[in-house]
Amino acid sequence: ALMAPARGLQFGLPAEGLPVRGLSLLLGTPGLSLVGAVGAALTLGVRGGGVLVALLVLPLYIPVLIFGAGAVEAVAEGTGASKITYFVANLELADATRLRGGLATDLGRTRATAAQMAQSAGAVFAVSGDYFGFRNTGLVVRNGNVIVDKGARTALVLQRDGSMTVKEERSVTARRLVARGAWQTASFGPVLLEGGKISPRIRQTTDYIKQRHPRAGVCMRSPGSITFIVVDGRRTGYSRGVDLREFARLFRSRGCTVAYNLDGGRTATMYFDGRVINRPPGGQRSISDIFYVAAMPS
Repeated sequence: ALMAPARGLQFGLPAEGLPVRGLSLLLGTPGLSLVGAVGAALTLGVRGGGVLVALLVLPLYIPVLIFGAGAVEAVAEGTGASKITYFVANLELADATRLRGGLATDLGRTRATAAQMAQSAGAVFAVSGDYFGFRNTGLVVRNGNVIVDKGARTALVLQRDGSMTVKEERSVTARRLVARGAWQTASFGPVLLEGGKISPRIRQTTDYIKQRHPRAGVCMRSPGSITFIVVDGRRTGYSRGVDLREFARLFRSRGCTVAYNLDGGRTATMYFDGRVINRPPGGQRSISDIFYVAAMPS
């Protein structure tokens, strides 16, 4: 872990991601060691224990390795005024309910920073949500509970089985969605990808939203395989931000079938292992909600 930054520079990896790679090793190495120690203790003295420990331990290693590899990717593209820097988290969730919604109200507040909510929830990974607290409309579901039930736009729905769909909010209620298996929703938009293609809904948003900004978004590659991308912006020479079509192309290049735009600008924040890893312009905004994965199952 201590040598990760030097090794990263040696192999030409983006400098923005080097601290996060070190953190992923600091997190993953003890985790793998703990899994191995537990497996060894369970099979101690058992005939054929060497084979048995491999059967017990190897499946448990895989989620740690996948999450550690996916959560640390920082990408820098272009140079000068055209440069963009973004952060990618690929989650492989055998149980989609591991992706939880955190609320500022859990801290007894109406708004809090993403880092404050993540730390309070014991999150190892978190990303800013749809900032539903800024509005009084939408179909908002968190952890299978209805928060707001007043349809106004197009929502993203994460089902308990790990699948993602988009729904016209005026055609259904949040309670009906929960009855059909909804675990989380996002009510912001627009939809970026549908069926793996750039959605025509992008054209239906306002001119300001279409411009280049810091962005946060989420997609499904396949049920249970979820990708979050946060793009920094408004910092010439570091990252100019992206427009909606550029953002959609980032998700399409990752093999996503459905992708959705979350609240961006100063809201767009990615948190990993105790720290914010991107650079929100002007610092973190206090918001109403995050999506997160806890260090241990809740």
